[in-house]
Amino acid sequence: HGRLLGNAIILKLGLSAVAVPAACVVAWLMGLDIETRYCIAIAAAGLPLSLDLLFRSYFQSQYQVKYIYAVSLPGSLFFLLLTTGCVYWSLPVHDIFYAGLFNAGLTLALLMIVAMPRIRLSFVPERALIVTLLRDAGEVGLFVLLFMFAMRIDQLLLFNLRGAAEVGRYAVAVRVTEALSILPEAVMLTVFPVLAATHHSQPRRFQRTYHLSFKFLSAIILPGALLFTVLREPFVRLVFGAEYLESAVPLAVLAWGMFFAYTGAVYLNLFIVRRLQRLMLVVSAVTVTVNIAVNLWLIPQYGATGAA
Repeated sequence: HGRLLGNAIILKLGLSAVAVPAACVVAWLMGLDIETRYCIAIAAAGLPLSLDLLFRSYFQSQYQVKYIYAVSLPGSLFFLLLTTGCVYWSLPVHDIFYAGLFNAGLTLALLMIVAMPRIRLSFVPERALIVTLLRDAGEVGLFVLLFMFAMRIDQLLLFNLRGAAEVGRYAVAVRVTEALSILPEAVMLTVFPVLAATHHSQPRRFQRTYHLSFKFLSAIILPGALLFTVLREPFVRLVFGAEYLESAVPLAVLAWGMFFAYTGAVYLNLFIVRRLQRLMLVVSAVTVTVNIAVNLWLIPQYGATGAA
């Protein structure tokens, strides 16, 4: 673990050294206003602090997810308090980014305090290991980029085709369903080490684990989708207000779409365990293409519901 984490930290810090100035230069070339460029610079400065992901992965591989939750949950609540304070005192937007930067540094520090006594980090660069990390992480990273593009392109197209008001109605449905994505993430955070450990050594346990994960997540989301369909208007009225009632139908549509997101989380982890990242890239490329085509067809006719 020490060699792997040490080389991963070297690689991550090296890539951050390239990404931070690149983000600032791109923001300047795009002609963004000073406040936006300032916020981008603060956010980019937080890239080295994303080392916390490496320590989270270590605890995940050791079946010690409790340490991740022990740090991340209080950290999320603390960030919520900081953000609430910024909004309450009407502070500039960049102060929220500063709050996020401070919270990220605190989270990383706490994870390191817990992890360092358990790991002997080795910062001796190993070319073969770094090349392997770059190859595998590059393929997964490109997949994530395409996935996020597929998840956001509908909002960009909706804005250009139907305007900001329609995006606002659609955003209600997106925020609710994306918030619920924490459930499959939490499940797979625990299950992934089991899948990785049993893939070759215990194939029956491997199959049983992912079958149970699939059934468990399906059993959670299907009743939830039904509730969001039946109670969509009362829910939107209660949480967001009567002016957002037009968001009820997109919410119901995206609620049923969560079934594919929940079960897809299982298959995504299977692809990674079986080192099928390139197949993931092909699937993502097809997804983006189909998504754009369907959005261009349905958004002009149905607006936010078409995007959903």
